Amino acid sequence: MPYVYYYKDTNDDTVKYVGLIKEDHNFPLRFAQHKNDSWYAEGNWSIWYLPVETRTDAEALEAHYIALFGTWKYYNKRKADWGECSFAPDSIKWAEFDAMRTEPVIDFIRELEIVEANVKRLRTALSKYDSIDIIDLFIEKKIIHDDREMIETKRLYGAFENYRIQSMRSDPVGRSTFYKIMENKGYKRIRTRAGYFFNGITIREV
Repeated sequence: MPYVYYYKDTNDDTVKYVGLIKEDHNFPLRFAQHKNDSWYAEGNWSIWYLPVETRTDAEALEAHYIALFGTWKYYNKRKADWGECSFAPDSIKWAEFDAMRTEPVIDFIRELEIVEANVKRLRTALSKYDSIDIIDLFIEKKIIHDDREMIETKRLYGAFENYRIQSMRSDPVGRSTFYKIMENKGYKRIRTRAGYFFNGITIREV
């Protein structure tokens, strides 16, 4: 079930923000999220809400009350010029939301943010190992070691990228990261008049 809601600043008894909620399960979560908005700290808020039948009703009534309450002068920027709805009911009974219901949600969001940050760090670490792993496979399968040979760095990287894509392994590895890993594995990159080359290796074409 969708909802329309507004925030009233009890310091001056003025409605300063109108919003909508698309789905019922997002109800307390949306109010918890507003506590991170820049305008939230500027007032002392009571929250009032209205259940409606459809998303269309919610969109229209949100715009209607933005115009009626004049919240475009404060924190509503979207729908600021839509104007009042001629079909909106004259009398509506709003219900007040108990702000304390958002506290467990806020705690959950904070814990979730910590978990997501840890997961992101873990993914970054694993991607580095995965990058090294796919480069090891590339060296094993595609590189020929021969002191008489050298290969242009761009060509070597292109061959690696083709191998990585065909193998459907690993996230993309940046060019500079690839070169650094290769150098860390003992492959020497040299500069010539023709450009940069890795010395002592070439690509197995078949």
